[in-house]
Amino acid sequence: MTDKRYSNLWIVTPDGKERRPMTSGRYRDTSPVWSDDSSTITFVSDREGSPQIWRLWLDTGHIAKLTNLTSAPTNLAVSPDGKWIAF
Repeated sequence: MTDKRYSNLWIVTPDGKERRPMTSGRYRDTSPVWSDDSSTITFVSDREGSPQIWRLWLDTGHIAKLTNLTSAPTNLAVSPDGKWIAF
């Protein structure tokens, strides 16, 4: 079997009436953390194979890989200024 589970990140209004995807594709995008100014989202994704930490800039839609780890990161936390990531 080649069944796989994929997950993408979406923005949904509290009433659920408006929805829009932030990421898409055959990836597992998980554990999103908003920046304090709501300009970026840091998350874990397997979009290049193994789970790594990525950042999405909401104004441009640019996504950048931030890590090259040997094991999957968990429990993401981002500093208030966005310069530090703990996991």
